[in-house]
Amino acid sequence: MKRISLLGLSTFAALLLSNCSNEDMVEKTAAQGDAVVTATIDGSNARVNIAEESGNFSWSKEDNIGVYTTNNTFSTFTLRGDGGKGHGDFDGSFGEYESTLCAVYPANGSHSVSDKTLTFHMAESYKWAEGNANVPMVASIKDNGSTSYYFTHLGGAFRFIVTNWPAGAAKVVFTTSSKITGDFTVDLSQAEPYAIATSEESQNKSNSVTITFSDAVIIPNAEGDVEKTFYIPVPTGEYKGYEFEIQDAAGTILNKYVSVATNEVKRRVFLNIPKITFTSVEGSITADASSADDLNNLLNPTSTASAPTAITLTGEATKVNSISIPATYTSTSTGAGEGTAKPLSLVFDKVPVVASGSNKVEIRETSSSTSAPAQTSASVIEIAIPEKESDKTVPSFDIELPANTVALSANGTTATYDEVTATTAMNTLIVNKGVTVKKLIVKGGNVEIKGTVNELIIESNNTTTNSVKVIEEGLCEAYQNNGKNVAYKHIWDGISKREPKKKGDTYQIYAAAELAWFQGEKESTAKGNVKATMDADAQLFNDIDLDDKPWMGIVLGAGKTFDGQNHTISKLRVEEYSLDEDSKATKKACAGLFSTTLAGSTVKDVKLENVNIEVEAKWCGALIGHSYSGTVSGCKVKNATIGKATSTTDPTHYSYRMGGLIGYVDCVSDVAISGCDVEGATITGAYALGGLLGTTMWAYNVTVSGCNVKFITLTLDQAALKHIASVASNGPYAPYIGYNGMMVGSVQQENGKKLTFDKCVVGASITDDIRQQWLCSELTDDLGRTFIGGNSWIGRVGGKDLPSGNTQIILQGGCTEGGNSVDKTFVKGVDYNAYSDSATGSGKTEGYTSTDAKWAN
Repeated sequence: MKRISLLGLSTFAALLLSNCSNEDMVEKTAAQGDAVVTATIDGSNARVNIAEESGNFSWSKEDNIGVYTTNNTFSTFTLRGDGGKGHGDFDGSFGEYESTLCAVYPANGSHSVSDKTLTFHMAESYKWAEGNANVPMVASIKDNGSTSYYFTHLGGAFRFIVTNWPAGAAKVVFTTSSKITGDFTVDLSQAEPYAIATSEESQNKSNSVTITFSDAVIIPNAEGDVEKTFYIPVPTGEYKGYEFEIQDAAGTILNKYVSVATNEVKRRVFLNIPKITFTSVEGSITADASSADDLNNLLNPTSTASAPTAITLTGEATKVNSISIPATYTSTSTGAGEGTAKPLSLVFDKVPVVASGSNKVEIRETSSSTSAPAQTSASVIEIAIPEKESDKTVPSFDIELPANTVALSANGTTATYDEVTATTAMNTLIVNKGVTVKKLIVKGGNVEIKGTVNELIIESNNTTTNSVKVIEEGLCEAYQNNGKNVAYKHIWDGISKREPKKKGDTYQIYAAAELAWFQGEKESTAKGNVKATMDADAQLFNDIDLDDKPWMGIVLGAGKTFDGQNHTISKLRVEEYSLDEDSKATKKACAGLFSTTLAGSTVKDVKLENVNIEVEAKWCGALIGHSYSGTVSGCKVKNATIGKATSTTDPTHYSYRMGGLIGYVDCVSDVAISGCDVEGATITGAYALGGLLGTTMWAYNVTVSGCNVKFITLTLDQAALKHIASVASNGPYAPYIGYNGMMVGSVQQENGKKLTFDKCVVGASITDDIRQQWLCSELTDDLGRTFIGGNSWIGRVGGKDLPSGNTQIILQGGCTEGGNSVDKTFVKGVDYNAYSDSATGSGKTEGYTSTDAKWAN
């Protein structure tokens, strides 16, 4: 017999099945041998298929009914077809001619009939089948010999929906204080409807039902979870609590749900139990409490082993002033060692209401085992509330659990807490995803935020908190540490992304997931046609830890400003370039925090620490890979590794135009780069390597002011060097090796345009020893020096008409190199190497011939 659905959803609500009209009975006479009987269920609709929401019973495939006759013989009849209706034909066989007395469901050989008295046996175990409730029914046959039976219900059932199944689950065991199995008496001489009733069992006999199932039953649904419905058939009567256990094949309890509530089951009534989601902790015990007494009894059982690990608070239990958590959950001395106290989830099914007095729900240890936050948590205590209704007050909590990790959670998708004051173990107070805390006051212990905290305050007397982490999609909008030394970080998980809110037209970025929302995707287009991913101004309000998770660079829109507000972005790791540049020999391009910044954009006041950009591509910089920005100011880079030696001798794979700050400054007039520093950078590539900038290309009148570089290591790609030895001396790639500058790798300028350094500092000069390290053993010294070149400020200058004129490269305002003042205007052939497209032809260097193989200087 199949129970398709229930009417409505209410906590522990009794669901009464509707009465519908029935098909006319078809009369048949019993005879010896094969026979067909017709059976109809009360409350079923026999004219249509039973819909999921109808709430009616229907027969299931392979259902069996038992028929008893006057000489107390028993015959089993099996449903024809797949069922799905409230009536059906059943095939079976009678013995010698006899009169029928009654029919029963479900069929089993333990029922018996004697002189109008039916002894109905409620089985101790059932095999699970989808939708099968096994609810007890009887059909009393008034017309002797009839084979049309009308079944009425003798009892009801509990209905459970269970998710998050533990591994190894093989059976469900339902236990209550009342008799639910064994023999029950039905007087068939009385008027219908009949019913069987439970009774108290003093020795807990006949009070347990087992439902078994195969491993194949417990398989994930489309969302990756396992959700199954179980019906526990029971007699009518009052049930004072129950236990719902999940066991493995050997009978070991994997999880348990405990209820102390009193419920009444009536005939044809199902108790719809709220969905049970077991914790991932093996051996967990789940319970519910509808009053303060229920809650107290559950938290303080006679045996620690029976203490629940999850309690759902319903009804009056949600109206509380305080909850005391006993040592079972807070003291490691009750367990096998450190961290072995029981975990506990307190789940409110309604928004809690303070009964009287304080405006906060207090949750505290029954007797404090520690006054200061414990270094190691005894266990996790979770508090979960539903989202408030529009006319309800948001609840506040005062939590004093210094021995425990405490998790604030949502019973549902979201939940809002007003003010939470908390002392927890050092590890940790957790604000889970979907939770919003309007104001969080931390008195002790560390904090981990996965949800949203509008305002977080480290209490002035708090001397223990040393870490506040905002992770995943977490958000902390305002933070006050009252002068305490607390590491406050927003850490990216490499996955989470969330669009930040705007103030006016400006994005307000508070979290790592919000910065990650602007990441770009790899494009195949011309360099100036990339699509902006940050298409409005943006401000950064917190330090961000990208945690070495792979990053795809942001594309800052034309005319837009990114203001880091002097916050630090750390552990940036770029493993993939962002642009396959159309129609170019080297297509792989653009890597950095910003892969590209478009025309007229501004980047300011960003700090970068511990940067790793290991891509085999051109145009790479810690801050910007490829820049059309007019202004870059106040940006700092510390400890960066940029570039990667090529894995091939194919020159189209070389990494080049690599800078500690910016890889490639392109086609912009009046560029201002100011107040930017690079400290501790190792840059690897084939050519145009610079401690600050890799290349400025037709960027006219560039001013670099107040910028400092120190502890810079420029490493030439040895595979590229070796390749140079294998090509003709004036081959097309001959010029494209080397040209290293501690400040700028290469400058491509028109005659008369200026590159000005004002009040800039190069920490150390490029020495002959450094140049010697750049030589390739497969090249002669002269040829090697020809291509490699290098200068403390600029590696090479190229452009139009340079041999006959000078681009102006000016050091002024107290520039220093290695501690020495170097205010001057650079002279071509003395202070930098020169290369001209127009004078000597493409692919050649000024002063170089195949016979001389030397620079003009």
